[in-house]
Amino acid sequence: LLLFSHGLGGCGVQSVYITESLARRGYVVAAPDHRDASLCSIEPARAYREAVPQPSFLEPEKWTDRTHLDRRNDLLAAIEVVTADAQLRPIVDATRIGAIGHSLGGYAVLGLAGAWPAWKYHAVAAVVAMSPYLAPFLAHDSLKAIDVPVMYQGAVFDWGITPAAIDAAASKSGPANPF
Repeated sequence: LLLFSHGLGGCGVQSVYITESLARRGYVVAAPDHRDASLCSIEPARAYREAVPQPSFLEPEKWTDRTHLDRRNDLLAAIEVVTADAQLRPIVDATRIGAIGHSLGGYAVLGLAGAWPAWKYHAVAAVVAMSPYLAPFLAHDSLKAIDVPVMYQGAVFDWGITPAAIDAAASKSGPANPF
């Protein structure tokens, strides 16, 4: 089972080139739309309205394990849906789950891997964090709590996240694991 968490304002199918390719190779991919999903819908665009006020992206030190907790809950709900499905349950190893996230989705999957200890989900076995929003974890020095392999990935023109933040994250992440 692979989980995919989209970036702020994106949606579960925003990176279909990745998720579909993985599904073709036999993985079950669950990619929920989070509350802020707005840019991929075939329905008219909906305004992003946060039900719970969140700290500013410019004040990562104010973020806590309650910030964007809905994303963690959405990913756990996706696991429940897949493992409860009569056709999917027999083909999914729910004890070894991969988690992929882009931007704020990268924040979510790193949290699920233990960067927020209260979020840690025991079955997450590896993470791919694509241009992840890392600032809260760097501010709280919490990446060292992750004990599974993490691949950080960024882009040259992704200023503010790559390369400095990813270099900092890699140096502060938990024990080295071959990936």
